[in-house]
Amino acid sequence: MARKEVLFVTEASGLVQNIQALDKFENQICVFKGGSSGSHSLCFVGDTYVLSAEKNKPLIQVWSLNRVSQQTIRIVTPAPVLSLAVDPSGSFCAGSCGEKILIWQLSTGHLVKTVTRHYQDVTTLKFSDCGGFLLSGGGEGAVNVWLLSDLVDQIGGNQVPEPHFSFAHHAVAVADIWIGFGGSRSRFASCSGDQTCNLYDLTSGTLLLKLIFDVGLKCVTSDIIESSLFLGSVDGRIFQVNLHPPPRVVECHITSESEELKKKTFFGHTGPITCLTVSRDGTLIASGSTDNSVILWDISSKNRLRTFLQKGAITNLKFRLMSRNMERDTLKQSHVIASFKRQYEDNPCNIAEVVMASKMIEENVTLDDVRETPGNPSVPELQNEIDELKAEKEMLYQICVKEVLNKCNSDAKKHQKKKKKKSP
Repeated sequence: MARKEVLFVTEASGLVQNIQALDKFENQICVFKGGSSGSHSLCFVGDTYVLSAEKNKPLIQVWSLNRVSQQTIRIVTPAPVLSLAVDPSGSFCAGSCGEKILIWQLSTGHLVKTVTRHYQDVTTLKFSDCGGFLLSGGGEGAVNVWLLSDLVDQIGGNQVPEPHFSFAHHAVAVADIWIGFGGSRSRFASCSGDQTCNLYDLTSGTLLLKLIFDVGLKCVTSDIIESSLFLGSVDGRIFQVNLHPPPRVVECHITSESEELKKKTFFGHTGPITCLTVSRDGTLIASGSTDNSVILWDISSKNRLRTFLQKGAITNLKFRLMSRNMERDTLKQSHVIASFKRQYEDNPCNIAEVVMASKMIEENVTLDDVRETPGNPSVPELQNEIDELKAEKEMLYQICVKEVLNKCNSDAKKHQKKKKKKSP
């Protein structure tokens, strides 16, 4: 049976719950209690865990996704986490504490790298769908693109890598980042309170489109086929921008009062839009606002379908296929999360702890248990083979030298005989 899509909602008050999962008919499927989540901090680790950063506290809350007896893990961080992201494989977690980006390995909790390349607080973090890139937006208006391979590289110790790309097209803090599908060939967009939204190509780092509005922007997203951008504004409106019209200049000015844009604008919120998410089939969009409401819209008609009232400002929204664990009483674990280390620990012995998803090995394995096969010769055998090749090479060299000398002597004798015959 096909899994249905669920809308995950977090709000700032924390009076009733931290996270709730709703279906499209406002039925509550699951509730996760304890604390309140900050913006840009709702993440999932496979179908096993959901986690979020506690607002204004150095704490990350982790809940298992099973229906009953939810396991809760509280992870202490060096400072309050402003944004949080988990790579699609569920191997690494990136969090921002002030202007620093911290990378943890989820299975061991090791702090792999600490990166400082922003001059003000890092406001948002996003991984690409392939997990190979991490995008960060800062309070100074910069957007950096990082290679995950550089961020988890242990050869250079805790040396800070350089960004793969760096952009400084915003005048004020980056409010949100969206990245599409396609791995290294995907597109991504950033928006800001400076009334601009920039669309980039991840492969080349080229600025494809710069949208300039007459109102500040708070969040950006797109549908699954990336035919339209949806932008939430500070005055409560949501703009839809078609990405498939005829070719146009890179810099495009859009007046929100124009009749053409009004036909593609969602009206209904009374406060700034804080988050947007589009359903997988591209027919619905959910919006959250500081007016304590979540509105479910039909994209084609711009009609309001449902309104979910909450106790506080909406901080995160996410459409996601319902986890199979949410239908189970007992958690079926596919990932492991350990408590995060607060400091980088050097590993002079080059020893890595490997956490296996399945219990394939029931007891410890030593080198005595490993058999050598003919395809993997030992070092002494290889050294003997090298010595034999060197001896054969020396023998061939001596033969060649001898042949060359004999030929030279023979030519010299022939030349001498010819000279004697010519002399009177």
